[in-house]
Formats: sequence, structure tokens, C-alpha cells
Amino acid sequence: RNERMKSVEQKKQHLQDLLVQQVAMKNLLKRNAERKRAESVSSVAANAARDEGRVFLPFIAVNTSKDTVIQCEMSEDRQDIFFNFSAPFEIHDDADILQKLNLHKAPYAELKQMVPEKLLSYLPAECELKSEEK
Repeated sequence: RNERMKSVEQKKQHLQDLLVQQVAMKNLLKRNAERKRAESVSSVAANAARDEGRVFLPFIAVNTSKDTVIQCEMSEDRQDIFFNFSAPFEIHDDADILQKLNLHKAPYAELKQMVPEKLLSYLPAECELKSEEK
């Protein structure tokens, strides 16, 4: 019985993580669409630099000391990349970065459009953007 309860809790936590990621991705898509609309209204020069500053999904960010020596090797087919670090490092995935940018937050009315109604109760409270946070 305890194992089943633990399994249910783990699945509930995983569902919450996936819902947070879904909200963050939908907010990113919305932000990108708004930027694209703004670009289309602006000059032709802006269209030439459209991909500048754009980050494509999925991605990871690696954080380490500026004195760290990093060896990087790539397989011939470019499918595998090998890193060797001379000091400790941290790896952050796209979901983690999007959450740090607060893209997992939205007003409740928008959350209702992003997440199926039956799953709204599983969304962590931190996802609801309060009016004073805007």
C-alpha cells in the first residue's frame, strides 16, 4: 500500500512538472508570435536579422567557472558530443531556463486556455500570475 501511495505521488509530481513545462512553452510561443508581429511591422533590416538572438528548442545551458578548461569532441555524424570539464559544472535544460524566466506563470484566465480543465487542479499555485506580479 505504501509503495502504491508513493508511486501515485511520484506520478502526480511528474504531471505537475509536465503542466508547468506546457505553460512555459505556450507562453514562449505566444511571446515569439508577438515579437514576430512586431518585426513584420518594423523595417526590412529587422527581417534580415530575424534569427539573431533567437534560441531554438530544445537546448541546454552549461554553467562553470571562467577558469575551467573544457574539451569538446563531436562524432563524425554530429549525433554525439563529448565534453570534459576540468572543474565542476551545472547543466540547465530548456524547461529549467524557461521557468527561471517566469514563463511558467500566467493569469488564471490564460491558464484555463493553456491547460485542459480537468488538469487545472494539478497546476502548482506558483503558475498563477497574481495581478500585483505583472
